[in-house]
Amino acid sequence: MTAPRTVLLTGAAGGLGTLMRELLPAYGYDLRLFDLVPVEDEPQAITADLNDRKALREAVRGVDAIIHLAGISLESTFDKILTANIQGTHALYEAAREEGVRRIVAASSNHVIGYTPRPGPGDPLIPLDTPRR
Repeated sequence: MTAPRTVLLTGAAGGLGTLMRELLPAYGYDLRLFDLVPVEDEPQAITADLNDRKALREAVRGVDAIIHLAGISLESTFDKILTANIQGTHALYEAAREEGVRRIVAASSNHVIGYTPRPGPGDPLIPLDTPRR
């Protein structure tokens, strides 16, 4: 089996998305970019919300794989996290299923839906014995 050639990259305007935009083409991947905000210097990027089912379905159509980096990675309200991270991810997986995309790589934050104390500036990394929920 050959490596996927066309990859949908959600969260393409973010920090990790920007890094992936720089690295993946060197490995032979053609990228289709998707983000809630415009992707700098990428006029062909799709600017839409993950919960825009029509835009999402069109973005997913014809790709070989998806790298899902979109969502809220820091603290926010539960309603915002629910809409972006949970409902948006569900919409993406449904669009992938409907369009027959068989490969998805999904990133997640280290605190899922928030409410975990995070170290401040100058604090050491979160200790290994921090309780998990």
